[in-house]
Amino acid sequence: MLVLSGAFIGYLPEHYAEHWVDRGRLRAILPTSFGYQAPFSLIYRRGRAREQMVLTFREYVRTSMGS
Repeated sequence: MLVLSGAFIGYLPEHYAEHWVDRGRLRAILPTSFGYQAPFSLIYRRGRAREQMVLTFREYVRTSMGS
């Protein structure tokens, strides 16, 4: 709410701010200078890496994260 008021700035995840960016309520300020990447890790039990459910979930996460 504070960021949407126009009196404050702050970091918001792109997927979270997208709704307001699409409607012209928010915009990124120098995203290449002030942006950052937050790495994610996927952890699973040893020996389960080849299970179909794990493989499917890993692929889903990989494609969802854009890599």
